[in-house]
Amino acid sequence: MVSFAQTPRIFAVKGHTRREEMAMGKQNGGAAPTTGVRTLSRRGFLKTTAAVTAAGVTAGGLASMGAVGAAKAAEEAEDQVFLGACRSNCHCGCPIDVRVRDGKIVRTSAHPMPDARFSRICSKGLTNLYRTYSEQRVQYPMKRAGERGGDKWERISWDQAIEEIAGKIKQVQAESGPTAFAMMFDGSGNYGIASGTNSPSYSYRFLNATGATGIIEDVDRGMIPMYGHLMCNGAYSNADVWYEDWDKAKTLILWGSNDFQSTIQISQFILNAQEAGVKLVCIDPQFSLTAAKCDMHVPLRPGSDGLLVMGMMKTMLDNGWENAEYIKRKTTAAWLMRADDLRFVHASDLGQTIEGDPCMVFDEATQTFVPAGTAVEPRHISDGTLEANGLKMRTSFDIILEDLNEYTLEEIAEMTNLPQETIYELTDIYANNGPAIIQTRFGFNHYGNATYTYTAQAM
Repeated sequence: MVSFAQTPRIFAVKGHTRREEMAMGKQNGGAAPTTGVRTLSRRGFLKTTAAVTAAGVTAGGLASMGAVGAAKAAEEAEDQVFLGACRSNCHCGCPIDVRVRDGKIVRTSAHPMPDARFSRICSKGLTNLYRTYSEQRVQYPMKRAGERGGDKWERISWDQAIEEIAGKIKQVQAESGPTAFAMMFDGSGNYGIASGTNSPSYSYRFLNATGATGIIEDVDRGMIPMYGHLMCNGAYSNADVWYEDWDKAKTLILWGSNDFQSTIQISQFILNAQEAGVKLVCIDPQFSLTAAKCDMHVPLRPGSDGLLVMGMMKTMLDNGWENAEYIKRKTTAAWLMRADDLRFVHASDLGQTIEGDPCMVFDEATQTFVPAGTAVEPRHISDGTLEANGLKMRTSFDIILEDLNEYTLEEIAEMTNLPQETIYELTDIYANNGPAIIQTRFGFNHYGNATYTYTAQAM
């Protein structure tokens, strides 16, 4: 019988195994022998391994492999399999099968799902085992033993840690009220299903039970709050569309979203969409792994995403590519604002008494001021000419147009480090090759203008 363990000369050079070469090097004072040494090319390696495999099969290697497989199957038959959830900090929490042998996890694998497209596991999911038993994993509480900053610690029991922490929380809340105690637990790095940011998690349950204050913006993120408020769906994209339906779009823009590295489990749906003819565009300063998979890469200057959004909006308006009917009927573009302080105009501001004191719009059809959502033909561009009850008014869209005029397209191109032609092409694709989806994540989340950038992007 021939097995790989019995064929050490696979990696031999000029008749010597690698171990023999190392020994010869030691005899020569540490220098590896060079005379007559031949390197093993990739083609040669493949030929050699093929020959060894054939020899193994001929000598009964196939039977040996079968025996090993049978032994492994018998060993695994005694394993316990538990249903778990992956916690690899990508917020999806994919279901996984956790295989336990002799009280220790030996493997994680994909849990079968009713929809076979989701019966998968990524490389992060496969490494749950190694993170669980990593030497760097925190396994017991440590308490500071000296002055702050002195880097002196002592190990304490879990009971002591829980008693001291709980006691301090109770003391603070007893002296200053429940909200005086605050927890900061949200953000990237804490997306575990049980203890992280995804509700309902134990963290949220703890806050609700104790009445404590939750501080959730520790990553300076403006994404979910702004998308949630503007799109009314709390999603990461400009459309409430599930990943498996992306192939029904015509354009998918991955903006600050490196899915092929950060959220590997959804990359299959991106590739499925591409195979279905969807045009993939990646907007990222770096030529990321995701950018390498896309049809178009837009390498803008870091931190200039908001300017690129402005450039796209200006290009759409200049070319008449915007959906005016949607803008004035499905958004707050037609809502009136006071010219003096830019607050929304309510019915009471115009001397009208209407239940709920709603925000108002101007109806072109009746030439009257009516509650938002009731106008036959709402005006979304006022040119600053609206006035009633001694109050000068503008529309929300007027304010947007004013802000867009702050920079020219030439200035935006220079500041984003992108040619005007690229901005035009990107806008043309988004506006005229629809349905189009913008998928975004934490790409420009840590910049000081992130909240406003996500707001503009959601528009």
